[in-house]
Amino acid sequence: MEVMVRDAFIKRWRVYVISQILSLLSPLAQFVRPLLFYTFLSWAGGGVVLPTLADLALIFVVSQVVFMIPTTPAGLGVYEGALVMAFAAVGRPDHD
Repeated sequence: MEVMVRDAFIKRWRVYVISQILSLLSPLAQFVRPLLFYTFLSWAGGGVVLPTLADLALIFVVSQVVFMIPTTPAGLGVYEGALVMAFAAVGRPDHD
């Protein structure tokens, strides 16, 4: 095992660097997602009701709590179900 780890750092260092760069994309996506969301929402027209700060806070907290739950086999829609419940709690339609 030690030889495999040593080889990964010495002989395959490019793969290691690429994997570290790719692992940084997930946290960066946390900043890009709201920008994309509000950009697409602004294109939808004037009939769209924007969520309030309380709505956004609730959805953020619920999504973070759900992410802490251990992953179930095949997902089973746990995350999606929790978001639908969060939308229902703030009075937003399920399709949002």
